[in-house]
Amino acid sequence: MRSRLAASTIASTVTQWIDLARFLHRRRICTLADADTAALHAYGLHLKADATDRRTARGKLRAISRLYAYDQLTTHPTGIARPPWDVEELADDYLPQQRGGGGENTTEPLATATIASLLTWSLRLVEDLADDILGAASAAKRLAADARTNPTTGSGAAALEQLLLPLLTSGAPLPATTRRGRPAVARTWWSPASPAPRSTRSTG
Repeated sequence: MRSRLAASTIASTVTQWIDLARFLHRRRICTLADADTAALHAYGLHLKADATDRRTARGKLRAISRLYAYDQLTTHPTGIARPPWDVEELADDYLPQQRGGGGENTTEPLATATIASLLTWSLRLVEDLADDILGAASAAKRLAADARTNPTTGSGAAALEQLLLPLLTSGAPLPATTRRGRPAVARTWWSPASPAPRSTRSTG
């Protein structure tokens, strides 16, 4: 619920108020003061029966909740009753059943014992390994920056050829990394004595 609404939301909200007025008029209820909890309950069930999905139904119910909220703030309240779906545990009673994969979370919640163990290990990971993780990240950034700024030398080019040419000739895996979700040849130089990163087969 927002105090400032987009123009499209204001239009749909007022349209819903008009629909409520027509519904009440058909029931010979001519003032909002006579729109008691029972009348709003009937209107909520009416919206539930006509709704095509839960999101649409929720938006229409929210429009009537705004009418009640505004009525509490005005200097001349109409006296409309509070919509029964404003009570959290009753809101689902006015929404249609979910129809397969429409964005609702239908996954069963994790058991307390399971989530407690996961949270415990998460805390241990942060408390025990945070310094090492941050240190490794800083070192990786420093090495990558050094690799980009180091000047090219003849000895460096020779060392690169010495490493890569035998791999290309034999069709052995090349030093590789992941770029945009796909394997790619690693462009960062490392010492041949250092552990190599992931590798990929040469395609020639």
